[in-house]
Amino acid sequence: MPTWKSTYVAGEYISYYATNNAIHILNSPSLQRAVSAGNAFAVADAMKRVYATERRESLMIDTESLAIEIYGHVYPGKLFDKIKGLASVSSTVKKFVDSLSDRTEIIDCGESSVDGNRSIWDALVNLVIV
Repeated sequence: MPTWKSTYVAGEYISYYATNNAIHILNSPSLQRAVSAGNAFAVADAMKRVYATERRESLMIDTESLAIEIYGHVYPGKLFDKIKGLASVSSTVKKFVDSLSDRTEIIDCGESSVDGNRSIWDALVNLVIV
């Protein structure tokens, strides 16, 4: 079981833990508030700094790619939560949304050597204006 830590970014405590070549961020209300306030890039930068401090090496992920990955988990997670709260949604849909929601609870941000989705987030940097 990982040991969660937190760092203060943009007025919020952001929970994370670091592993080899990756940082794992809890998609918490604090993170959601920071991102909603336009601070995804500040969070990404802070995550790279804490990784470098703890692991004594740089996390080889572009800050922009990390920020896009954070956006790509925070906003779908919020949408899934809203859908699950709708009274008119069937139990089958809720189960499906739960399975998707589970994938947004912890944002696993790894270098390309350990994260098969890194190339997707890297490519989105060129398509998305944040």
